[in-house]
Amino acid sequence: MGDPGRVRPQDRRDAVTTLLSAAADARALEVLLQEAQGELSPELESWMDEVEKTVAGKVDAYHYILSRLEANEDHLRIEASALEAAARSIAKVRENMKARIKMAMLTMDTDEIKGSAWRFKLSPAQPRLVVDDEGKIPKDYMVVSYSPDKDKLKAAIKSGAAIEGVHIETTDALRTYPNKSGAKA
Repeated sequence: MGDPGRVRPQDRRDAVTTLLSAAADARALEVLLQEAQGELSPELESWMDEVEKTVAGKVDAYHYILSRLEANEDHLRIEASALEAAARSIAKVRENMKARIKMAMLTMDTDEIKGSAWRFKLSPAQPRLVVDDEGKIPKDYMVVSYSPDKDKLKAAIKSGAAIEGVHIETTDALRTYPNKSGAKA
């Protein structure tokens, strides 16, 4: 019955069973049950119980870890947003301080001021372009940017249009539901 060289979970109790190996064991058990035409020997029944417990434990552990990872991801996104806001605030403070130094130099009618350890000097910089009214700029000086209208493309393909460069891909979404008491998959 089955592959005699196959290592079953009961033969590797000290090894860590992964979800994929538990799933492979469940599939192998299905094959053995089909070969046995549904006859449950004590060995198969014991293995079935062990595989069921292992898969259930792994599923619950995966849910726990996924929940923790999602919480960590949310926390880090909030932290990143707060850090980005702090960086913007610091950049504004830095620019304001530089503007005060420039204003002080203009007020003192000098292009250089010195401290004990540092000095600041005004020097000519590259001229920068200031856009006053974008609507008045000739089109020759405008850059046009295109991006795919994914909703329109998807609707067109679903209605039978053949469009080069895109296709619709069928995927599966992983959803999480609480297990009803006593229910088994």
